[in-house]
Amino acid sequence: MSPDPEINKRTAHALFRLTQHESIFLSHESGLISENIWLPWNRVLESDLAIVEFTNVWSRGRLFYAMSFAAHVDRIIANADKPPESRTA
Repeated sequence: MSPDPEINKRTAHALFRLTQHESIFLSHESGLISENIWLPWNRVLESDLAIVEFTNVWSRGRLFYAMSFAAHVDRIIANADKPPESRTA
């Protein structure tokens, strides 16, 4: 925890959102959420991961998430700087 309450709020928000993203991802992976819901949600995940607080939290907490979700997030982060046509799925 940081002595700065604003940093703590941002960290808590990022943790909450990552857990929410994981739940949606796992629901999609299990077939409970259709592709037409998943694809826009995944774009939200990609947008969140472009925010520094999210990648900071992820680097410290990725081991606490499901392996399949962790691999998905790692791919998004690895592809973030690549042009869309050269990104891996």
